Amino acid sequence: MMKVFFISLILVVPATVAAFAEGIVCVDAVSNNGSWEGNDTGATPDSVFTVQIDDLQPQTISAKSCGAFTNLDVYTKHIVKITMDGKPYASFWFSFKDKGSDHLRLWYNNFYGTWQLWKPGRNHTCEYLKQNQTL
Repeated sequence: MMKVFFISLILVVPATVAAFAEGIVCVDAVSNNGSWEGNDTGATPDSVFTVQIDDLQPQTISAKSCGAFTNLDVYTKHIVKITMDGKPYASFWFSFKDKGSDHLRLWYNNFYGTWQLWKPGRNHTCEYLKQNQTL
């Protein structure tokens, strides 16, 4: 009986550990570089956005502040809710699986006035994590 329990425990543990894989979404500060020419959303370089993923604490994002959401379950869908200057701006669902990475970059495209979620490029550094090494 003890052998059967031990073998079944070995088979269950890896699946349990895998179920807790964690993802991160780094949120870049709003760029002051580039043109705002195609942006008809009312956003300006001084706009303040609030970004929330699922029911986690919202984070304030502006030209002067960035953020990061850590410990996100890579096996579930997540909702992103964004407000601008206190008013609803955008919301969308994503999954790490669909994006093909457990590290994603959320950034504001000031030319079009859209938020975009991508795998970070080779030269991208999560500025928030760099500033807050304790995470």
